[in-house]
Amino acid sequence: MPYTTETRIDRGDVLSLVGAKRDVERAAKELGYADRPVISTDMIFVGLGIFFGGLVGLLTVTIGGLPITLTASGGALVMGLVFGWLRSIRPTFGRIPKPAMWVFDTVGLTVFMAVVA
Repeated sequence: MPYTTETRIDRGDVLSLVGAKRDVERAAKELGYADRPVISTDMIFVGLGIFFGGLVGLLTVTIGGLPITLTASGGALVMGLVFGWLRSIRPTFGRIPKPAMWVFDTVGLTVFMAVVA
């Protein structure tokens, strides 16, 4: 994308910088942070999401004598949405490698369709 005086950089935009390591590090400090590719999943982030999802799934509301709950899977889904939102506004934590995300997307969608069908 050509850079002109009208080019606007918004929050969430990703810039790819090329140059000497010290220059790129200096620019990253000025512009935000360096989002380098990772090979390992932030398991603390994932584990907390599952844990809090389980806690949310334990909550039960009784309406007319009928207990209504999200269950652990529903709670994990809600916390997945919450933690995804947190990652979108503060992308410095909760990193998951792109190949792992591909597996989650592909296998997760396939299993979801199989269960629903």
